[in-house]
Amino acid sequence: MISGPAGQPGRRGPQGVDGEQGPEGPPGPSGPQGSIGPSQRGDTGPPGATGDPGFPGPPGSQGSRGPPGDGGPQGGAGFTGWTGGTGETGSSGNAGQPGQRGQPGQQGQRGPTGPIGNCHCL
Repeated sequence: MISGPAGQPGRRGPQGVDGEQGPEGPPGPSGPQGSIGPSQRGDTGPPGATGDPGFPGPPGSQGSRGPPGDGGPQGGAGFTGWTGGTGETGSSGNAGQPGQRGQPGQQGQRGPTGPIGNCHCL
């Protein structure tokens, strides 16, 4: 078969259906670093709860002996002792000198009046 000359191009055909979405591309390069924002500190929060007490530590080593302390205050008087027994009777001493004469006494009170007698006069 012998071919003739090529004809004119035909009209454009209908639009095709959208294809499937391709795989995700690699990440792009990083952008420029942003400026630092204003620094603001928040209010202080309430205090936390108190924790449990820790375990007691090991006992420490014994310290060196200290200097003697000051003397204490003087003690009070002791208790009165028991009364001793009666001693032996001593010998009599010599007689003393006579004393001085005393002052005269005051006059006594007047006695009661006697009974009135029968007078047998002479």
